Amino acid sequence: MPGSVDWMMNVDAKVKASSSILFFFDVTRYVQDSKYQEDANSRIDFVHRTASSKKPILLVATHIDLASDDCESKVTHIIAGKGFRDLMSSIVFVNTTTSEGKQAIITKLETLTNYKI
Repeated sequence: MPGSVDWMMNVDAKVKASSSILFFFDVTRYVQDSKYQEDANSRIDFVHRTASSKKPILLVATHIDLASDDCESKVTHIIAGKGFRDLMSSIVFVNTTTSEGKQAIITKLETLTNYKI
């Protein structure tokens, strides 16, 4: 990954300083592009390993409106085999251009943090 050392140092500091983490990724590219999937998995894994076990991590799978019908199950299957599989209950699949998508993010974050936003 170009700039990966700088990215890791920057993200490490931000993850440690934050109270919760939102990780956005394009679900259509994640399913269709193996390089994008590999990069996203590496970054999710890094954030997961860097964050304390009590820090909520929300995976926001965007562009669900452009994805195939079986996209959610494909993503779930991929993540089930990863070291960060415990985040599977922390995924929200959304169209971020709609109010429903934005509300889904807020609702999921409220559930993870036990804090009303």
